[in-house]
Amino acid sequence: MAAAGNGGPLPMTVGVPGNNPYVITVGAFTDNFTPDDWSDDYITPFSAAGPTLDGFVKPDVIAPGAHMLSTMKQQTHLAMEHPDYVRSGGTHFEMAGTSQGTAVVSGLAALILSNPDNADLTPDQVKYRIMHTSLLWTDPETGDPLYSVWQQGVGRVNAPDAVFTDTLEVSNYGMDILCDLDPESSPTCPEPPHYEGFSYYDPEMGLFYLYDAPETWATGYSTWAGG
Repeated sequence: MAAAGNGGPLPMTVGVPGNNPYVITVGAFTDNFTPDDWSDDYITPFSAAGPTLDGFVKPDVIAPGAHMLSTMKQQTHLAMEHPDYVRSGGTHFEMAGTSQGTAVVSGLAALILSNPDNADLTPDQVKYRIMHTSLLWTDPETGDPLYSVWQQGVGRVNAPDAVFTDTLEVSNYGMDILCDLDPESSPTCPEPPHYEGFSYYDPEMGLFYLYDAPETWATGYSTWAGG
């Protein structure tokens, strides 16, 4: 699990280690202080966007990452440096960032693995469950995606479906982390051993594209001018 980073909203701002294709990279959205109303939610301007230098789509998912509350003692450096964000009489602190969204998804992964039936799931299987059940952010009237794949990944995490699905599919299909780390570990390792993603930039059009993007994807999802 890794945060996308807070250097957004421009393309290719996902930082290390969020640019690692094997991890679950998390961007952030805000509920705009209306938790019961999704219509005014939006991806935060600081949420970093892909693709990575190797062409991988990042972030993988987005999660709540604005005005998040957590316990923090007043004597900590952060609380003393930013007293305006101390809440609940000094027992809690309010923060925003993709790290906060990453904590949400880490909790979701823990919920998935807390089921005894899921104890043997691999990291790739947990990643698949979280991504496969996420909700693509679309316009409720037209059904068109409101953000590109490099901004929202496969969409906002959907905890109930991720926890209760029973799929055993894996993410990172066709990739071998052992070959990536040591190309000589197996005679079946690809040449060259370093994998690349499916994103590319067309300088003439000034757009990011995906190789072989499905025709069912709206233009605004699989192409992006970086705005």
